[in-house]
Amino acid sequence: GWIRMQDGLREYNESLVLGGNRSGKTTGCAKMVMQAVMENEGGHIVCFSQNADTSVKIQQASMWEMMPKEFRRKTKSVEGYINYSMQNGFTGSSFIFPDTKTRVDFKTYTQFSNNQTILEGFEFGFKKFKEINIGAWLDEYLGDATLVNTLRFRLATRNSKLVIGFTPIDGYTPFINEYLKGAETLETREAQLLGNKHLPIKQYSKNRDASVIYLHSDENPFGGYDRISKDLKG
Repeated sequence: GWIRMQDGLREYNESLVLGGNRSGKTTGCAKMVMQAVMENEGGHIVCFSQNADTSVKIQQASMWEMMPKEFRRKTKSVEGYINYSMQNGFTGSSFIFPDTKTRVDFKTYTQFSNNQTILEGFEFGFKKFKEINIGAWLDEYLGDATLVNTLRFRLATRNSKLVIGFTPIDGYTPFINEYLKGAETLETREAQLLGNKHLPIKQYSKNRDASVIYLHSDENPFGGYDRISKDLKG
């Protein structure tokens, strides 16, 4: 699943990551973002979550888990700033990675709804990069195209990538359907709980020129799949 996510971002400007419960979607996205932070200099990445609570407890916590051990401490210098606590997340909802001087800001969909100018004047991504040029990560996105359209203009300047995570608990939103309508299936795998029916793990969205990556729950060895499968039996 991790390799599919990386390949999807290399090939296209956008990647939609769809995951079942406990599929490791947020962890995988955090790993990719942290890799971009460590490898590329002088960039700016924005990460969105539902609200302040989910930002601190889920998105910021997952980024802290991916932080290299040598930087998992309070760091204050001219070129870097990292201050994290489990209770409050990163001080100021941001950090600057000392080695690369890359800034990561954590924002919420609620903030954007209340003030759609919070992204004005910013360029996201990297002018020069080694592997993957990530500019924005939207975790568990349930909104419409408004925020994404705004971000696309902020990503275009540095030709950077957009990652969107989504769990279809209540079905697909109209916005997600824009990606999935007419999507071409490139790879499949068997779904154990559905009589080993072959379901997609990688698609190409013609409408959005984007990769669509599916992470199945049983691909995450730490996700408690045995318990999930018992709860869903029948």
